[in-house]
Order: sequence, then C-alpha cells, then structure tokens
Amino acid sequence: MSDKILNPCLSLSPQVIRRGSEEEKLLCLVRRRPGHHCDSAVLVILILAWEGVPRPVADHLYRDLTDSLFKYGSTTCRRCALNDDRTCACQGLDPDTCGASFSFGCSWSMYFNGCKFARSKVPRKFRLLGDYPEQEEQVENNLQGLATELAPLYKKLAPEAYHNQIEQESSGQECRLGWREGRPFSGVTACVDFCAHAHKDTHNMNNGSTVVCTLTREDNRAVRNIPEDEQLHVLPLYKISDRDEFGQAQGQWAKIRTGALQVLSSFPREVRMLAEPVKSVRRMRQDARLRAQAERLEKKLGLSPLAVKVKPEPNCKDPDFGSYKLLPRPGSVGMYPPERAYQGSCLQSPSSSLPHPSPHRKLFTPDPRQYAQSPQPYRTASSPLHRLPQDHHNTAFKSEPRETHCSSPREYVFSPQPTAEGLFSRLSSIQLEPSVLSIPPHEDAQEEVWSDSEHNFLDREIGGVAVAPSHGSILIECARRELHATTPILKPDRRHPTRISLVFYQHKSLNEPGHGAAMWDAKMAKRERERDEEAEREQGRKRKIGESEEKAEEEETGKVGSIPTRQTWTRPRDGVVTVSPYALTHVTGPYNRWT
Repeated sequence: MSDKILNPCLSLSPQVIRRGSEEEKLLCLVRRRPGHHCDSAVLVILILAWEGVPRPVADHLYRDLTDSLFKYGSTTCRRCALNDDRTCACQGLDPDTCGASFSFGCSWSMYFNGCKFARSKVPRKFRLLGDYPEQEEQVENNLQGLATELAPLYKKLAPEAYHNQIEQESSGQECRLGWREGRPFSGVTACVDFCAHAHKDTHNMNNGSTVVCTLTREDNRAVRNIPEDEQLHVLPLYKISDRDEFGQAQGQWAKIRTGALQVLSSFPREVRMLAEPVKSVRRMRQDARLRAQAERLEKKLGLSPLAVKVKPEPNCKDPDFGSYKLLPRPGSVGMYPPERAYQGSCLQSPSSSLPHPSPHRKLFTPDPRQYAQSPQPYRTASSPLHRLPQDHHNTAFKSEPRETHCSSPREYVFSPQPTAEGLFSRLSSIQLEPSVLSIPPHEDAQEEVWSDSEHNFLDREIGGVAVAPSHGSILIECARRELHATTPILKPDRRHPTRISLVFYQHKSLNEPGHGAAMWDAKMAKRERERDEEAEREQGRKRKIGESEEKAEEEETGKVGSIPTRQTWTRPRDGVVTVSPYALTHVTGPYNRWT
C-alpha cells in the first residue's frame, strides 16, 4: 500500500490532488501546528480511500439511485443552493435536470431539539415523492446495505471518531442506519450533481466525522483519466506545502510531473448568475396565498382580471360621455365592483358611475371630464403604451353598438391608481399577462458572465486544496470543524449525473429511544401542566379581586346603614310648616358628624 501524506501549509498555487496510480490506496491530508511538539502537533483533516467500495457495488448503486432519485426523489431545499444575494445559478437553470440533494434517515430538528420523527407514529426514513412503497424499499436496501459495509472501513481508518459515534447506539438505535451492530450513522444525503457552497456542517455531533461515498459517470472511472466534466471536493482555507511527506521539494515536483498533483492556472469559466433574485420560500407561499385569495374574490364578485367594460345607457344627455374601457394597472385586478360595471350606466358624474365608498374602504372615483382636459393621467386607445392586441383578447374591450341619443361619443383608456387598502392591497402582487397590455416579457432570466479568474492567481495568499474523488472512493473528514465545498458541474443532468456523493453523518441529540417520542410527550405534558397551573393562578387572582371588591362593597353598605339619620322613620303630617327666610339652620349634638 502506497500512502501519500501531504502538508497543506504554504506557498504553491491552487492544486488538485488525484490518484497517482492503481498502487496508491490511501490519501491523507494533515496540518502541522506551528510551535507544538505534543501528540496532537499534527492533525488529520482528510482521509480518502481510493477503493472504499468494490467496483460492482459502486456500478449497481449508480444505476439504481440515478433511476430512483430522478423519477421519485423528493428534493431537499438547502442554503448551499443559493448565495446570500439569491442570484446563484450554479445548480443549473433547468428545474427538471439541475443539481439537487435528497435526504434520508434521521436528522436533528430545531423544533424538537432532537430527531425530526419525534411525533411520527410510522416514520418514513426513506421517503420519496408520492406513494411508492416498492421504490422506497429499494432505496432503503441500497443505502442501509452501504451503511453496513462502510462501518468497518470507518472503524479501521478513523477509530476515535467511530467509537464516539457508536457510544450511545443502544439508547438511540431507532436513529441509526445499518443492519449490524456498530452503526455510526443516523442519516445520509444523496447529492446528485449538487454544488455545495463553502460551509460547515454545524448540526453534526461533536467529535464525529462524515463519510462520503462517491459514484461517478462512466467516463470518469479510469485511473489517471481527466474527464471533460467532473466535481472536486475543495478545502478553501488550505494550501499545498512545497515539500512532500518526506520533506523533499523534489518529490513534490515529481508528483506534479506524473499528474498526481495538478497545478491550476487561469482559465475562462462561465459564472451562472440570475438576473433577478430568487424569491424566498416564505415569499412564494405568500404570493400563492394572494393568488388563491384573488381567484376566490374574482369568482365571488364576478370580476374579470383583464378589464371592466362600462356601456352607455340610452337617452344620455351629455355628448362628451360615451363608452369607456377601464384597464387596471399592472399588478392589480378587479378595481371596481360589478354592481354598476356589468349593469351599464351613463357616466354623468363620478357619484353616479361608481358606488359610494364605504367608511372602511376607499375607492378611486375619476371624473372623465378631467381626463378629457388633461392628457397626462390617461392614455388614449392609440397610445403605444396601452395599445390593445389585435387578437381574440381584444373582443373583451369592444363596446357593442347601441341606439343612444349621445352625439359624437369619445373613447378613452385609462389606468386609475387605487389606494393600498382593502381589496386592492391584497391584489397588488398579481401580475397580468404581458400580452394583454402589450408589455414586452422579461426574456433574459440569466445574466451570462465569463471570468478568467486571473486575479486569483496573481495573489500568492489565495490558495485552496481540491481533491478529485474516484468512482467508489470513501472520503472521511470532520465536516463540523473544516470549511469545505464542491465545485459546480458544467452541465448538470440528474438523468445521467456526473457525480453522486452519498454523505453519511450523525447529527447531534439523536440518542433517545423511539426517536425521542417519550421525551417529547413528557415535554408536552409538562407544558400542559404549566398551562393548567397558570390558569388556576389566574382564576385565583380573579377570585381574590372579586372577594376584595365584594368586601369593600359590603363595608360601604354597612357604613352607610350605620348612620342614625338614615335609619329613622319619616311620617307625613297634615300641618304646614313655615320657615322665615332669615332663619339659619344649624345641626347640633352628636349628629353633626354625619353631615
């Protein structure tokens, strides 16, 4: 066995590490810690077994997983699929064939602080899109069998990390993959032509590692063969040392001559960028709710999303008013209720043509005579801005000829601006078809950018170590600690992918029996008890307040009832009492304290 040990430390340009020959079985990247002379002075950051999986097993997995995931796979939305500006198109532009990732098994959930299947009675750990139990069973057999075969190799190459991951296997066995004892993995993600931006797997358990099995296309399975398209595993924060594992600079240059190390230089490449940012999932859900709400309102009110046609009534006395065609502005639908618009009325004044606004909603009530005097607020039918198409859609805007006493009718097309309240604000995000208003559609959805990346190679401080995993190879790294990424595929195609990477991992807090269902039930019971106790305390407070108010009222009643003057009887008399106007009354004796 020929081992290649490289020290990614200083000086050379970005390089790609490839398998030198069939005799080479293992690649180990290490990092030396300056100033340290202890047992941990050298840290292993990556281990790559070039022949981790037998060739027939790798071929079978590539065929089966490609077919199953392309037809039935349920994609997982990941942060690595887009950059912060949400303009990245490195996964490809075709949603049917672009790069995607698919997650199986158990993973950590922030909501439960444990396994995502904590509330699932029958967890589908290998769930596909739709109800295909046979396909799910086939995917499960392939991935469970691979997890079983990888565990012994993982134990041999990284024993410390392996033992850390199986330490609590007995308590969390429902959250483990594999058919034999000694199961270090809880979940697996299948990345099919998927480009992962630089990231760390922060949800992984401490002191564990990820194991990546690579399956490549047929044109990238021979040793020392560089295909037209490939995906590299990148460590962006490291550089290759100028000396080999024996401390010899000549040995490093010998690897470059044989092709084991490929020194990169500036090269033209296409940067796939979207012209407009992609909407977030939250925004797309909001837009979907608004569209559904608008459709319900249109159906309920009988509104058309294209136009509201107003027909003149006969016996109209004003020759300046005729057939008006109202076009809503882009982004709004159904501006006017249909009571006056599908009945037909003569637009003698704004108050007669439109319903009076209610105190809870404002309506725009334009006066056509004002639009006839000023050319700015409206566009006539011959204006190029709102020119109507000459097809069947135009029939919705034509007024039918009717007998009327109005002379020389004139026709206007204007776009009133509604307020942002009530119905209009909820319909503001709905866009009309471009053909209706003759607005040219947005044709270019991709911004084509080419870069020769020359500025990167002029900076000696910019490095990067890339590894070219081969078909059936097994890569081990501490993904929680090390920043890592994968390069984009030039032409991603899930029907015949360039690379499938199967990432096996164990997330944190997955050590409870039954996926943590008992712990979740106990947490919910405790929360219910706390809620009941709080309700009892609230009732006690209300009861005390009521008792104190009742006691205060009784005290006030007792105080008033104890006054002697209010307890005496008053008897009517027949006599007449006269009082002199100058007589002054004065209460004496013990009664003056109640006055």
